[in-house]
Amino acid sequence: MKPGDRWCVVAVRWLQAYQAGAATGVVLAATNARALDVVPIEALRQHAVDVPDDISDLE
Repeated sequence: MKPGDRWCVVAVRWLQAYQAGAATGVVLAATNARALDVVPIEALRQHAVDVPDDISDLE
């Protein structure tokens, strides 16, 4: 992977990581609403990240 790449994580696995204190950032705009069937919105908001339009500083 390189800076700016995204990957999909199954909601149940993300919740397990969250409960273990190892959750990754979440791009809320790219998260399917069905994830809320599994993960509390508060948990997702705690880990929400914005993706900058210009990622050149990440490289």
